[in-house]
Amino acid sequence: MKDSSSVAQSPAHYKHDALRAMNRFQSDRAHCVRVASLAQTLYLGIRGEAATQAAQLTLELAGYLHDVGHFINSQKHHKHSRYLVQNARETATWDATLKEDVATLCFYHRRSARPSWIEKIGKERDLLTCCACLRVADGLDRSHLGTVTLHEIKRSTREITLFVSGLSSADADHLLRKKADLWQIAFAQKLMLNLRDAT
Repeated sequence: MKDSSSVAQSPAHYKHDALRAMNRFQSDRAHCVRVASLAQTLYLGIRGEAATQAAQLTLELAGYLHDVGHFINSQKHHKHSRYLVQNARETATWDATLKEDVATLCFYHRRSARPSWIEKIGKERDLLTCCACLRVADGLDRSHLGTVTLHEIKRSTREITLFVSGLSSADADHLLRKKADLWQIAFAQKLMLNLRDAT
């Protein structure tokens, strides 16, 4: 992933391409846009001044496209999402590194995380951080209803706490069990949720 000022096309052009692909492959547009926004909020909250525009662009595009694989097969949609990002006509003119980084995030946005993912995803270009944020963002909107608001991110020595509202207890439990595992690997800090109105 190159800095967004040096990629072959403008960030706006990449976003337009991603939205076109999302529409063609009949993704839940509202969900994907929310996931992209939540993921960027998490990334900026964690990385602060160390955040890069290139990583933000990659993460936004992956948020848009992480579910396109449902068009082929829902059970293994992460694999198909990676394939479609790599081969769809909408991404044909993308910078090669950016395309592969987005495809990588789409592939690793689901399933149980493993320590070996550190090497497979790689820490270069903030990919591991981006992937951890994408997984948690997807978990926050698991219902696809858009009810969740992320109010605050607090970081201590051993844990990172997200203050959220609109997240059910069941979805919070699923997030911590199924989506936050890479968070621990990426940051060596436990993810905690402070639910303001859990049901």
